[in-house]
Amino acid sequence: MSAKPKTIVLGLDSFDWQIIDPLLEQGELPNLARLRSEGASGDLATLNPTISPILWNSIATGKRAGKHGVHGFTEVDPVTEQIRPVSSLSRSCKAIWNILMEKGFDCHVLNWFASHPAEPLSGSSVSDFFAEGVADPSPDWPLAPETIFPKDLEEPLSELRIKLHEIPGDLIQYLVPEAAKVDQEKDKRLQILGSELAKAYSVHAAATWILENRSWDFLAVYWRTPDLLKHHFMPFHPPAVAGVSEEGAAMYGGVVTGVYRLFDQLIGRYVELAPEETTIVVLSDHGFQSGLLRPTYHEDPFKNPEAWHRSQGVFIARGPNISKGGEVYGARLLDVAPTLLIHNGVQPAFDMDGRVLTEIFDAVPSIEPIESYEESGGDAGLHPHDKTYVLPDAEKMVQQFVDLGYIAPLDADSEKAARQTRYANKNNLARDYLDAGRPGLALPLLEDLYDEDPSSTGIAERLAYVQRQLGLGTEAEATLEKISQTLKEGAALTMLRAQICLDKKQYAEAVKLLRFAEQEYSDQVVTQGILGRTYNIMGEFEAAKACFERALERNPDDAEALQGLAAVGIKQRDYVGALDYALRAVQKKPDLSYAHFYLGWAASKLGYLKEAIQALKSSLTYVPRNRVVHLMLVKLLSKAGDVGEAHKHRKIAAELLHLTKQRNQKLGKLRDEVVARSKRRKDAKEAASSDNGVAATSLSTESAGTDAKSLDLVLVSGIPRSGTSLMMQVLAAGGLEPLQDGERVADENNLEGYFEFEAIKKLKDNPRIIDQGAGKVTKVISLLLPCLPREHRYRVIYMRRNPQQVARSQARMLERNGKNSAYLEPFKAAEMLAKHDEKTLRLLGEAENVSFLEVQYADLVDEPIKSVARVKEFLGELLPGHLDEMSEVVKPDLWRERQA
Repeated sequence: MSAKPKTIVLGLDSFDWQIIDPLLEQGELPNLARLRSEGASGDLATLNPTISPILWNSIATGKRAGKHGVHGFTEVDPVTEQIRPVSSLSRSCKAIWNILMEKGFDCHVLNWFASHPAEPLSGSSVSDFFAEGVADPSPDWPLAPETIFPKDLEEPLSELRIKLHEIPGDLIQYLVPEAAKVDQEKDKRLQILGSELAKAYSVHAAATWILENRSWDFLAVYWRTPDLLKHHFMPFHPPAVAGVSEEGAAMYGGVVTGVYRLFDQLIGRYVELAPEETTIVVLSDHGFQSGLLRPTYHEDPFKNPEAWHRSQGVFIARGPNISKGGEVYGARLLDVAPTLLIHNGVQPAFDMDGRVLTEIFDAVPSIEPIESYEESGGDAGLHPHDKTYVLPDAEKMVQQFVDLGYIAPLDADSEKAARQTRYANKNNLARDYLDAGRPGLALPLLEDLYDEDPSSTGIAERLAYVQRQLGLGTEAEATLEKISQTLKEGAALTMLRAQICLDKKQYAEAVKLLRFAEQEYSDQVVTQGILGRTYNIMGEFEAAKACFERALERNPDDAEALQGLAAVGIKQRDYVGALDYALRAVQKKPDLSYAHFYLGWAASKLGYLKEAIQALKSSLTYVPRNRVVHLMLVKLLSKAGDVGEAHKHRKIAAELLHLTKQRNQKLGKLRDEVVARSKRRKDAKEAASSDNGVAATSLSTESAGTDAKSLDLVLVSGIPRSGTSLMMQVLAAGGLEPLQDGERVADENNLEGYFEFEAIKKLKDNPRIIDQGAGKVTKVISLLLPCLPREHRYRVIYMRRNPQQVARSQARMLERNGKNSAYLEPFKAAEMLAKHDEKTLRLLGEAENVSFLEVQYADLVDEPIKSVARVKEFLGELLPGHLDEMSEVVKPDLWRERQA
């Protein structure tokens, strides 16, 4: 029997060409440079949602979340109903190593995301719990049960693990040359850096030991370290984002590129250890924003982690029969598994969602997919179907995901926590179906989510989007009406309204809405794409072109903008330009059906008949029911003399015309299904209510109810640290009861207390929370004012304070709380705060249901009687207290940031 091919897969979470390319040009990544020059490489398009456990299981299986079963970071244990991290038991289909093992390969897998408990593979399995606990100073470091298979590898591999204190200081100084100047009591970044390096080198040590000491055919290693360190240090990467101080940028600006150099060294070790004929694959699940599209700096590095993820990851493959210096176009995460299978002489399967990347091969292997490997039999190293596992430290691992910002904090009530987890995973699955172009599967999931928590504007917006996409325009408008109840609509709502106007061919109204979104939400959403498409429909091609070009200025990887420019080129008969833009679009995002269509159209006009036919067929791969594409294929295939193939597409086009005529009937059936599902949910709630003797509750427990009753509400608002707590104290002394829960107690930052209601922080997701402030005074920070329900009437006392004082006060507070305030730039922050104040006051002035009073913090402290008198006049009978008693609560000595 001939020797098996050898393959090493190195998974580097969030590795990105935008960082790699400049370093390659400087000659600083010699091992990646060698692999790239000796093999094929290119972008690797990610999937949505960009959640690592979902993505790495899609890479391993060639299947989307709906098939492989991993839907988030955590799940509900079906036996105990407790929350646990997703695991190897969560995956419901075979990974590439299971398939290869079934074919006789010795397979080793280390640290893959969601790989615990270790699978019984022919070679070995080292789970993603292997390096946990590196920062624990105690001498004992036991492995979690079932971390390593086979068991006889536990002793030699566990001894290779590296603890935080074993990371040499010169390695830290390599990344942070001025590390000795860091106050590690306040700034924990060096400890985070050391811990992640310890984990990375621990995994590396185990993987290289296996290469040197065990028989192997296939080895896959994954590192999460690059992604975690980028979340902490990418804001400092030059040019540092707004809000980072010069001191912080100088201290940490070289960490990101330094991490790439270190991993290049690790990659070099695998090149050294692997026999010459070994195929080595380096890949990432997504990229990471490093330029203008980086989110605004925040002291929490995991604030909205997906916003940092770039859609293009990295793919490099070098080995036998792989094109030397070849370029990979249109590759997706889903394509990795089928490509590696065929490269190892094993056929892919039809139930995989990816394709074989035939373009990387010198000679394309024969591809004859089988139906599926799920019932193929043989020992594949899978867990028994009835296997259960209880993770001893599941709560700690779940809390780690909370602390990292990957999941929301869970309710202390285990039943509510289980509902939260199922809710989040169902939402992730709906997003996956949408990304796959299957809105019909997403619709019932989103209906369930909306029914469970109608206060979530994000879910409602997504539901309306899907309803519109499926032709349920009336339902989409009704959903939008239910959620457009705030002082200021969000960007997504405005965009959806514009799209509905486009469906109705109300182009002028659509442009008006889009222009408004462009002006109001320029920092939150790129409106240029849909605006460009609208102008293109209207025949205003130059305006359309300008929109798409502006989108590309902001994001050079915007594949939809490239597709839009291709469409404009077609309309203007600039077929050379259209061809170029369409080709670039499909390279960035291969599943853009219309980009392939424009590519085929332009190619046909330029005389590239064969290429045009192939492009049009690629378009149908992603949207098979596009009648226009089929008709164009009929024309081109007939011209090419392929009469039989042309007849096939003519027949399909005729069938699609018939289906179009049946669309109204299908819409009627779809509406019937929506109504039936709604009735089933209602019946289930009533049954649960009857069984329990109590009303069924929704996910959101903060809401006071869903009745849209108009209320008169009193609010205190302003930027944090502008004196809102002091004003709440004044009003309380005047007899106006604060809405507060006592969760945030007085501390050294606010000696007299905060007077806050914790649930108000969720106002954006649940505007009805504000109803609980009826008859009281509620503190609402300025950022949340646009989320207030529109039907109420508000009296707002808005606190103003010198923005430089506010910035310094915020920095001091963060410093006292150990939040690394030394790396916030107060002057830049002050400028941003001043602009925010102006924008907020403009919103309040434009709202017909709002009256407001500006109070300067300096005036309140220096002349409390005069300021309090203005407040009493503003609130009238709502504030019965005496002027003197209210003024006495103001204590000038607590003003700690007096200087301007």
